[in-house]
Amino acid sequence: MNSPEQFKGGAERGLESISDVAAERSKELLSNPTSPEHDKGEASASVERKKIEVLFSQEQSPSERKHAQLDGSGPSRQVKDVTKRDREASYKKTMTHIQSEMPAASRTFSKVIHIPVVEKTSDTIGSTLARPNALLTGSFMAFILVAAVYFLAKTFGYRLSGFETIAAFIAGWIIGIAYDYIRIMVTGKRTL
Repeated sequence: MNSPEQFKGGAERGLESISDVAAERSKELLSNPTSPEHDKGEASASVERKKIEVLFSQEQSPSERKHAQLDGSGPSRQVKDVTKRDREASYKKTMTHIQSEMPAASRTFSKVIHIPVVEKTSDTIGSTLARPNALLTGSFMAFILVAAVYFLAKTFGYRLSGFETIAAFIAGWIIGIAYDYIRIMVTGKRTL
């Protein structure tokens, strides 16, 4: 068992003795290049150097990496352009993985709405006809105008045909689309 007397000098003395032992061992290895430990030390040192180089190359910005590759000092790595086929393959793989984790009904619905024709049509309609401002304005106008028409019809004794709601929604939708169009023309920003 170690006694407190052996540790006189504190932590600094312990570190100095460790560094002295390490220095002696490295001198011994350098003086005897035929020892098997010398080969292991050299191999592990080169492996450690490679690891450090990889870590530093990962921390570099893209422009630094590009300059390092041009200089020949960095790791030579091929930069592959991502093609449309690569993106499609990645998309299909991701969709297959996500759909495999869904319940059967959700999986079927997902497969239907992600058919390319259905998806493109939905995106086109969503970005042109089904704009949020147009739908909101159409709904609001339908509520206000139908309420006004209903109270007028009730007061004067007219019957409603049912087309009033559709007509009021279409009028509000046209106002909403016009507002979106004018706002985009003036500000140049398209939010949705």
